[in-house]
Amino acid sequence: MKKKTGKENSVIVRSIVIAALVIAFLVCIVLMVYRTIYEEKRSNIIKDGQMAAIQSAEKFNEYLETSVNTIELSGYTIDGMLGTSTNDEILDYLIGQTTAINSTILENTSGLYGYINGEFLDGSLWVPDDDFVATERPWYKKAIANNGEITMVEPYLDAQTGEVLMAISKMLADGKSVISLDITLDVIQQITEGAVESNSRDVEFIVDNNGMIVAHSDRAEIGKNYNEENNSLGSAVMEWIN
Repeated sequence: MKKKTGKENSVIVRSIVIAALVIAFLVCIVLMVYRTIYEEKRSNIIKDGQMAAIQSAEKFNEYLETSVNTIELSGYTIDGMLGTSTNDEILDYLIGQTTAINSTILENTSGLYGYINGEFLDGSLWVPDDDFVATERPWYKKAIANNGEITMVEPYLDAQTGEVLMAISKMLADGKSVISLDITLDVIQQITEGAVESNSRDVEFIVDNNGMIVAHSDRAEIGKNYNEENNSLGSAVMEWIN
């Protein structure tokens, strides 16, 4: 067998080096293309998620705005009745407004109620138990603390229905009375689930200021507090938010 000369060995080495460089170059090209596609896909996913979140937020705001407007109008009317009308007359107003609200604009509500002139009045004619203290309820305390501004109370257990509700409340002009309206979370839950189904998102949820899940595309998550969890997606999101 003929022994290769130094020149031939040099050619072989050079060919191997060139081949290696070509392969490395092709690998770099593939990685660059992959990176570009990855970043584009990632950007599109983020944009899609942002758009879905914006659309959901608009629906939430529209739903809540109706409730806020109802409280504003009712509060303004009752402010005018405080010095001139009896509590029976104010109760008649609450009953009429509750009927109108339920039949026209907000089906998922128990109606208007409040602590007015030292007495609990309910537009749905609910009569509380003897141990019910209106001034100790979240809807009253939060509204008083907010000094006349519209207050959205964190979801709480309703004494009448046993459901988790969110109250929208407002302190009245006398600084002692409060008008309030409960809304169920059904509509918000439906919006959350619909956003995931229509946009092929994996998860969408709404969390209150304390970390409690108000609505979630996975109903099993509702009521959990992500601030109290460790090493979960929810806790990671809350850590990022905070």
